[in-house]
Amino acid sequence: MILVKMAARFLSKDTEALFIEVRPQVIRTVKNYKGFVAVAFWRSVADANLLLEDSYWEDEAAATA
Repeated sequence: MILVKMAARFLSKDTEALFIEVRPQVIRTVKNYKGFVAVAFWRSVADANLLLEDSYWEDEAAATA
């Protein structure tokens, strides 16, 4: 299993709100990718403006595809 970690800091509250709004659609879409296992989003405890994401994939080929 491969873990891919990402972090995002938005330029404005509006762009962050837009991402939060489309996040369920992103999750539904990525579930169709071969080798996708799971995804989790959360806020940094140290920095509330930082949104973090972990996605889990069956293998490196699936993660890079």
